[in-house]
Amino acid sequence: MISIQMGEIYRKSIHVLGGIIPLSYYYYFDKTFMFDSLVILSLIAVILEYLRLHYAWVESIFESIFGFGIRREEINTVTGASYYIVSSLVIIFLFPKNIAAPSLLILSFSDTAAALVGIPFGKHRFLDKSMEGSIAFLSVSIFVLLYFTELHIIFIVLTAIIVTLVEAKQSIINDNFTIPMVTAIMLSLIGVMIR
Repeated sequence: MISIQMGEIYRKSIHVLGGIIPLSYYYYFDKTFMFDSLVILSLIAVILEYLRLHYAWVESIFESIFGFGIRREEINTVTGASYYIVSSLVIIFLFPKNIAAPSLLILSFSDTAAALVGIPFGKHRFLDKSMEGSIAFLSVSIFVLLYFTELHIIFIVLTAIIVTLVEAKQSIINDNFTIPMVTAIMLSLIGVMIR
């Protein structure tokens, strides 16, 4: 029977909701407002992570609220949510809006698609993930780049392929950081090349 754990659905729902950050930046807020807001959120996340990892009573409260969506490997380390917030701060600080927004949206939407397709339907291995999940990641990435950039389709597909490879290969660096960073670097390099 094909299934996906409710914890993973909860996790990916949070991932999709994280898309509020780049969407609100793209459509409504300027860089200063977003940066200042993310500095505050990042500080809160870092303090919470420190307290959670060093004080059992904080960990107990944290798990009672968020434990449903925490992966086993995150119990004794920093959670993906904190990486996402800090990653958003770094990407928005380093890159212009037209690069930062799609880079973070690929993290929110493509990574979610990869998990929701790859976990229940993944039958064929591709690097460290599944071919089915990687195809979902690639497809959604192409769609995001088509909508949020004005690049030629060749550059869109090339960027999407490279980011898909990054997502599919396990790294010592959390993919909540590597996915948007590689996307933003690729979009920046392409922008320089076609000027």
